[in-house]
Amino acid sequence: MTEPTATIPLDLVGPLDADGIAAVVAALAPALGPFLAAQRWFGDKLRAIERITVADAAVATDGEDWYALPILDVAFTDGGVARYFVPLAIVAYPPSVDAPIAVFGADPNRRFVYDALRLPGCHAWLLRHAAADADWTTLRGGAFDWSTTPAFADYVAIAEIGATRVSGAEQSNTSIVYADALILKIFRKLQSETNPDIEIGRYLATGTGFRHTPRLAGDLTYRAVDGASASVAMLQSFVPSIGDGWAFVLAQLDALLGGEAGAARRSVAAVRVLGERTGELHVALAAETADPAFAPEPATAADVAAWSAATLGVLERMALELRRHRDSVGERERAAVDRLSERLPALQERARGYASLVGVAKTRVHGDYHLGQTLVTPTRGFVLLDFEGEPARPVAERREKTSPLKDVAGMLRSFAYARGTAALSADDPARAEPLLADWERKTRTAFLDGYRAATGPDAAFLPIDPAGFAAALSAWELDKAVYELGYELNHRPDWLGIPLAALLRG
Repeated sequence: MTEPTATIPLDLVGPLDADGIAAVVAALAPALGPFLAAQRWFGDKLRAIERITVADAAVATDGEDWYALPILDVAFTDGGVARYFVPLAIVAYPPSVDAPIAVFGADPNRRFVYDALRLPGCHAWLLRHAAADADWTTLRGGAFDWSTTPAFADYVAIAEIGATRVSGAEQSNTSIVYADALILKIFRKLQSETNPDIEIGRYLATGTGFRHTPRLAGDLTYRAVDGASASVAMLQSFVPSIGDGWAFVLAQLDALLGGEAGAARRSVAAVRVLGERTGELHVALAAETADPAFAPEPATAADVAAWSAATLGVLERMALELRRHRDSVGERERAAVDRLSERLPALQERARGYASLVGVAKTRVHGDYHLGQTLVTPTRGFVLLDFEGEPARPVAERREKTSPLKDVAGMLRSFAYARGTAALSADDPARAEPLLADWERKTRTAFLDGYRAATGPDAAFLPIDPAGFAAALSAWELDKAVYELGYELNHRPDWLGIPLAALLRG
């Protein structure tokens, strides 16, 4: 067995009970910094942790093992605080997965602490409680409450008897797949209010005819004793697929660069269908409804001013942040950072494109739309996933109505990322560049053609004037690109060149 991440200086004598496990969690929390920093889902890697405390927790036994459901408040030296959900398993016998986070106690009470969501036993334990619509009372008088929908009954029998696995997809959450019947997504970074993924999933299923999404089967909510709440997890039907849209497009680009005839044509044709699905989604979300959370509203001059100010604010902050980190990025990226300052006036002018949206309907949208949020299925074409919105933004902001062109821009930026990724791995970059540039141009056109075919010429949520449509879309693409700068600097500095290239090109 490999060495644990930490060792708790605590010996427990006698039988373990709920109070003892609570004490373990409280003792372990301050030492979890290195563990959190190593996790893909931890979204604050650039911030220095000052302290970690347990805001609340539930503990429960399952045979000889214990599970703890702590909500951790992570305070940073910059004065901010983020709240994370970090389920832990305290087991008597170490499983053959990873290293333990910690080891404590002496035989016969020696115990091993693991990330609970890595253990199949925890997967089964969570599903059993979901099936019972059960809850767990927390140490501070709150509760974790399960709630299922009628769709749950269609999948649970298979889910309970099959194998489970943790999804390997890169994401800010942790997803558990149950026998290819259900998928449980655990939200790691918690914010107040209902997660938009749950809210939009429920609305699409019950208030519209759009069916190109997984079915919502249930959710888990944390309710504090003061009445505050936060979504902790959601259950959905698992959609069999041949992979996500990102993998599909990259495979086609690999074939294109390998000289395979028809690869570009296949991917461009598929993307047109994706454009149609996107348009159908936006039509569904723009339908008149008595639900005030989803009823479309006209965008005002104040909305447009706020969108422009937000984009410009992030642009300015990122320009400063990039200069501050200039010496820590690669040589090519340093040159691009230097050129970005010269481009700032032109980029600021692009943000004026939002003005053409005054009076156009604003609606609920996907909010973080890209190829990785789609699945390519053998029978249903594209299925759209993950309506959570951009995880770094507050939930209240992600629930706001906005222009559906935000989603369109996100997908167009995803095509640019596919081009950039293929270029980075190309054996002959000089030969690859014109092929990839031509592919991106045709793909953008096909997606937009499919989108406009589905939305029609008189969609209330789109500018009728082609020039206004193009200007607004350009502004939203700028907004997405500056968001990408922050993400890449925080998570993948080697990829900074892709959003930088977009800002330097147009």
